[in-house]
Amino acid sequence: MENRDSYKASITTSYRSGTVAFVRPLKLSADAFGVFLRQGSDAFHAIYGDYYVESYGIGGDTSVLFSTDARSES
Repeated sequence: MENRDSYKASITTSYRSGTVAFVRPLKLSADAFGVFLRQGSDAFHAIYGDYYVESYGIGGDTSVLFSTDARSES
């Protein structure tokens, strides 16, 4: 008589992402700097907004695998 009992389980998870950052802080363009100096911070904000990009995230990957096998033969 051969025993063919089988219980298997498998769980796999992974997470990947990336970030791109600048080596040096960014400088204002000559036009942007001129607006700031000549017209003030309100004009600068109206034209360029209030966001500064220091780095940005790219891509992403998430995966989950669950596998099971249950068998019993008598």
